[in-house]
Amino acid sequence: MMILDLHKVKKVFGIGETAVTAVNDIDLEVKKGEIVLIMGPSGSGKTTLLSIAGGILHPTEGEVKIKGKNITRLSEEELPKVRLENIGFIFQSFNLLASLTALENVEVAAWLGGNKDAAKKAAEVLSVLGLKDRLNNLPADLSGGEKQRVAIARALVNDPEIVLADEPTANLDSKMGHEVVMQLKKIAKDHNKSVLIVSHDNRIRDIADRVLWLEDGKFKELAKMVIDPVCGMSIEKRDYKYLYKDKEFYFCSPGCMKEFKGNVDQYPNTSTL
Repeated sequence: MMILDLHKVKKVFGIGETAVTAVNDIDLEVKKGEIVLIMGPSGSGKTTLLSIAGGILHPTEGEVKIKGKNITRLSEEELPKVRLENIGFIFQSFNLLASLTALENVEVAAWLGGNKDAAKKAAEVLSVLGLKDRLNNLPADLSGGEKQRVAIARALVNDPEIVLADEPTANLDSKMGHEVVMQLKKIAKDHNKSVLIVSHDNRIRDIADRVLWLEDGKFKELAKMVIDPVCGMSIEKRDYKYLYKDKEFYFCSPGCMKEFKGNVDQYPNTSTL
């Protein structure tokens, strides 16, 4: 079953000479139970695309369908109900209400979703995420990983068809970031939920069923991407190339290439994505 379907989606900001095309002629399908990761550098259009998929932004052209329903035809008054019933959002900055406890942050979402026993449902989801003993703590008293787990609980509490996650590991260290997204993957697979993640974090590629690369508002073939051996960024094979022992190495900038040349023996071989 297709949960999310984007067809020929385009988003242009501004008009005339100042117009900027953030997303350009994108087709994307996410099936039920599938975890899709969209990667790309900053400014590539990832967050814009995710916002369009979630009905937060309206595309300049194209269609967005949730479970076959074309949400681009809905009014601003109709969209909140569709989002509340079908979509869970996870933001990179957590977006928790500072004056509410972990339980209350999730409970509010459950209440808005029409859950008659919102507090009980919120506590259940938080407990599954390992926060049973932190229900009454304010966000200021939680670690970064705990805050993100509260955000995940809030996204899941209304049993959405799909979860949209915007850079969910951006404010977490490597270990905690991977641990949090692994928890999200387990819950999604256990309950057959779809997940669409946008990120530039190579550390979480292993959780996805499918990985796509977005740059300049368009999807590009992953086969053409390589990893910069210095900074670890995924990049296209382009100008900054260095041949060492009959192997080609590619870099995101002259700075990384210079660093590599000066300390070449410190770096392992790069691997093609």
